Amino acid sequence: MKYKETNIRGALKLDGYLLSIREDDKLLFLSKDNFEIVKQYNLEGFPFAVHLHNGKIVLSDLNTRHLEILPIGMKAIEHSGYCYPISENVQYCPKDKNYLIQDHENNKLIKFKRNFKLENRVFRTTLLECSLHESSGSFIRSTNLLTREENWRIELEGKVVRLDYFGNNILLECYDKSGFTIVLNIENGQECWRREMSYVAIDRNSKTVLFGGNSITEIVVSSGEIKTELIVKPNISSGCVPHFTDDDGIYYLSNDHSFGKVNRNSGKIKWEFDLIDSKGAKRKLSDWFLLGNGNLVLQSMPNHPNGDLTCIFNPNENLNFSKVKSGERIS
Repeated sequence: MKYKETNIRGALKLDGYLLSIREDDKLLFLSKDNFEIVKQYNLEGFPFAVHLHNGKIVLSDLNTRHLEILPIGMKAIEHSGYCYPISENVQYCPKDKNYLIQDHENNKLIKFKRNFKLENRVFRTTLLECSLHESSGSFIRSTNLLTREENWRIELEGKVVRLDYFGNNILLECYDKSGFTIVLNIENGQECWRREMSYVAIDRNSKTVLFGGNSITEIVVSSGEIKTELIVKPNISSGCVPHFTDDDGIYYLSNDHSFGKVNRNSGKIKWEFDLIDSKGAKRKLSDWFLLGNGNLVLQSMPNHPNGDLTCIFNPNENLNFSKVKSGERIS
């Protein structure tokens, strides 16, 4: 098996770029086309936690020093004080985990205390709160952070196990005897569509949500339109977990830790591989990315006896190692 090992670990997706922090305290902007370093900053021993807010990445010491990462222009802006901005009118205070809202009309800051029993997301000046993993009485509500007035509230059947949003839509993974997915309009809480199974992933590039199992379904988030629906051939006995797509295929992980690609028109597996390290051990993937040049960045699970492994992998150069050839499973 051919691959190029790299010492870059733990890359994060950022609009236009990938982001990583190297062991020598270098903050790296990486090209999504070829994983090459485009720009770097020296963090100089800055101790930090990584915060994600609406696609924004902030490195914070959880006290008075915060580094906001901006993909446009590849900038890193430092903020001092107990809070840092997460949107035009909202600041987050990591020490007490609350929000400050700028009330421009009255020229003052309003403190909004979080309810730590609820999962929450901030969307512009709207706070979304949801009761997660409650066996009964599940709900989601939207609150205007400036007025503190409730915009809308919806009681939900079953329990909510995951909350996310994309564009103007909220995605809820729910469970009541079996999993199902509900998509809501973020402005008014109106249900846009639902599907009687749990979603796997949101492909933010194609603006679709992916469902797996023995088949793969790809649905447009905003409309509920089915873009792709196929039976995977040959069958993946352990089940198929789709992660992302390109023009002609859908990339998946199997539950026995192989990775592959399915033709979106025929449903046939184009290739499927195990990641085998230099000592012959099969490695589980913790994350992976598709680059613009067609290569894959594979990141293995950490703390393996053979060491951490991140590599650049070209599927076309490894077709001899594929577990599926000409539509037939050979291993």
